[in-house]
Amino acid sequence: MSTADCKELLVEAYPDTKAKEWKRTAKYLNGFDVEIRVFAHPVVGTVFVDEEEGEVITDPTYFETRQKSALKPSDFYFSIDSSHDCDDQLQVYLVLKDFYDKYGHVESTHLHNAVKGFFPKGLECDEEMEACFAIYSITDPEELKQMFLDSGFAYATFMESESA
Repeated sequence: MSTADCKELLVEAYPDTKAKEWKRTAKYLNGFDVEIRVFAHPVVGTVFVDEEEGEVITDPTYFETRQKSALKPSDFYFSIDSSHDCDDQLQVYLVLKDFYDKYGHVESTHLHNAVKGFFPKGLECDEEMEACFAIYSITDPEELKQMFLDSGFAYATFMESESA
């Protein structure tokens, strides 16, 4: 998708605007390795265009708007859920802090590709569903919590069971 294509999409989304009023301010890969173009408009403000989906995104707290190379562990809250343990398996949920602080829930999006580079070293896990990682190598919640804290993630209790 070219900048001109993106501007056509933006004019469709904002019919009171003209293509020449939109200025591309950035272009990068997000956490899904999808190209994102950032546009500014004097009245509308900043918007993001997901080139793969041909989608206009206005909320900068969404994972899709984040530049992959700029993501770091401290951008995320993690929570440990041991209530659904299967063979003593723990689950870790991740969410971008900005998103959680704004909406109060986990964003339903796959994060593995974006966070695998800074996950705790030696941790065996798989993302079994959006933002939820099944942990295979650690069965002690406190040890797992310390691994994530040592890696720079921020702890939150949003997924803890009431019995924990």
